[in-house]
Amino acid sequence: MQKLHQIVKPHQIAEKKTDTDGVDLSYDDTGTDMVKSNLDSIATKAQMLHDMIGDNDSLPAWVKEKIAVCDEYIDGMHDFLKYEYKSKSATPAK
Repeated sequence: MQKLHQIVKPHQIAEKKTDTDGVDLSYDDTGTDMVKSNLDSIATKAQMLHDMIGDNDSLPAWVKEKIAVCDEYIDGMHDFLKYEYKSKSATPAK
């Protein structure tokens, strides 16, 4: 079995851009169809969960934690993309 470095030349491997926490900041150009499909699924299932849970229901701690983590992730992505799009629209056209 060939190793990756034998198949792909080192100059063909894109350098990863990361932030101080090691989060991958590199972009790909594969489109957003899958992302939008995932977001549709998240929105649908989040609404279903919202409707499923009663005001006085007791939930396991792990469920509460997972929902809180999802909220944090979505909030972080929202803020990042909002800033990115705002920054790009503020850049003068060349």
